[in-house]
Amino acid sequence: MAEADDGGGSVSVNGGRTWTREEYPTAQFYHVAATADIPYHVCGAQQDDGTACVLSSTGLGAQDSEGARHEVMYPVAGGEAAYIAPSPSNPNLFFSGTQAGLMTRFDRASGETRDITVYPMFFSGMPAQSLRERWQWVFPIVLSPADPKILYASSQHLWKSVNEGQSWERISPDLTRAAPETLGDSGGPITKDQNGPEIYATIYSVAPSRRDANLIWTGSDDGVVQLTRDGGRSWARITPPGLPEFSRISMVEASPHRAGAAYLAAKRYELDDLRPLVFRTEGYGKTWAAITAGIAPNDFVHVVREDPERAGLLYAGTEHGVYVSFDNGAEWRSLSLNLPDTPVVDLVVKDDDLAIATHGRSFWVLDGIGMLRDWTPEVTRSPMHLFAPRPAVRGVRAASIDYFLARTPTRGMVEILAPDGAIVRSFPCNANRCRAGTNRITWNLTYPGPVTFPGIVLRYASPNEGPAAPPGAYQVRLTADGVTETRPLMMSRDPRVPGVTDADLQRQFQLAMQVRDAESQTHQMVIRIREINAQIRDRKRGIRAADSLAMAERLESKLSQVEESVYQVRNRSPRDTLNYPIRLNNQLAVLQRLVSMGDYPPTAQQEAVYRELAERLGQIRDEYQTALAVGLKKLNELLAAEKLEPLK
Repeated sequence: MAEADDGGGSVSVNGGRTWTREEYPTAQFYHVAATADIPYHVCGAQQDDGTACVLSSTGLGAQDSEGARHEVMYPVAGGEAAYIAPSPSNPNLFFSGTQAGLMTRFDRASGETRDITVYPMFFSGMPAQSLRERWQWVFPIVLSPADPKILYASSQHLWKSVNEGQSWERISPDLTRAAPETLGDSGGPITKDQNGPEIYATIYSVAPSRRDANLIWTGSDDGVVQLTRDGGRSWARITPPGLPEFSRISMVEASPHRAGAAYLAAKRYELDDLRPLVFRTEGYGKTWAAITAGIAPNDFVHVVREDPERAGLLYAGTEHGVYVSFDNGAEWRSLSLNLPDTPVVDLVVKDDDLAIATHGRSFWVLDGIGMLRDWTPEVTRSPMHLFAPRPAVRGVRAASIDYFLARTPTRGMVEILAPDGAIVRSFPCNANRCRAGTNRITWNLTYPGPVTFPGIVLRYASPNEGPAAPPGAYQVRLTADGVTETRPLMMSRDPRVPGVTDADLQRQFQLAMQVRDAESQTHQMVIRIREINAQIRDRKRGIRAADSLAMAERLESKLSQVEESVYQVRNRSPRDTLNYPIRLNNQLAVLQRLVSMGDYPPTAQQEAVYRELAERLGQIRDEYQTALAVGLKKLNELLAAEKLEPLK
């Protein structure tokens, strides 16, 4: 049986004696924020389960002794509701809140939490009308994008701090409707419910301008929009005339491109009105336009954001998913893709990604929105289009290659070209790569691994692992039915690794390629030896002369000795390597892995071990070539005398 609660869900398979932990991605997040980490972390406050930050990229978590990866998740003080505001300059610093207006400053580096509540007069059980400051359950906490040392928080008043919460200044009058009939007791008759979510007539959204530190937009939960252009000294009420009274202004978004432009999303589901309500102003709120065409009539909107790179590219989070508009809201279309039908309560554009908070399905990230930024009507009118790839970063971000095909081609290929024009990787068309419409291929920034063979077993290495590509100016080439299009792809080194140059990484790459090619030589010997020995075993059934049979057995034995010197033929699983010593190929494979680890130049000892292994490989290769030059030639002469097919 299963049970569901605010924190998630649990399953019991023994009648309720024990229950699974709530480790499913079903968190109810109220908002989403992104940190300045590389790669960035996604943060939010979740119903009944505190705050949480997680890595934005999968596969970058901690690794245990058995090699299993575990995603990193950590709290940042605060509580189950409200906002989290990560510092844009110090990834260890977070400001977050919880019920009753409580607010904290958290330092991830030290683990220290400090109370910075604006008005630390705790309340519970009181109606809104009896409170000096009315704090909503999810009261805004926002850093100014134009001046990140300015921190805002809001009750019915807007509060400002320039010293990380050591002191606060009130910079507004009551910016809400504050109708007396909405400020009384909530709940009853058995018990009242008054600890934050029920407190009404509060500033529900704060949107400082990204261009002017004195320009601030606010929206209240009782339907009032206000604007200051002088840092709070004076305010103008600019509520859209078409917005019904007592609409909850869920989110105001200040345009990152135009100082006088803003967007707002409002909702009235608590009044049995499910209509989407989205408005845009281009003139500081003097006029507003409703922009909801294309959004389902019962899909009310929680949030609208404008892309910081492309003006007029909008994203909307609604009760049933995500929408996108390429024309400043004139028309919307679904962007839910594989997202379940879930409320998307907040979203943020971070670098080239779109991160969302859902109420019941946790966080999701849409990686690489460059295709949306480059999308134009001309794209769909062309036979194919290769979108400009975003820059790749070693150890941080792989290369995502997006392209559009008007129809499924009969032949097609995506290729990665090195700075010298050589082909690094090839991705031939298949059912998943060359469909009509949009497609994506991800290059993991490595060259192909060594030549391999079926059944290979290695210890502490992957048989398909190739060297990491060095930083540089690469290219992506798309070919479909003979038509070709090429785009540049820049790759840089990991900015988190100091004191390393591109020349260092070129040295790393060159040594890793030498090791890889040496490993390929060992595997090519194994492949060729197995081919020849299979032919010898076949010919032995037809050999009549004793000297011919003896020669065949000597050659087979000699080649098997060479094979066993480069590969441990007794291994059937990685555990077998504990009983049967690994051979040259495995040592080369591990050395390549070590050389390619991280963004560093090769060590002196790595270069020394490569020379040692290369010398051993040369000796074995000499034996192998001698065996073929002498033994194979002699055996073929004997086979010809018996009119048997020669070995190939």
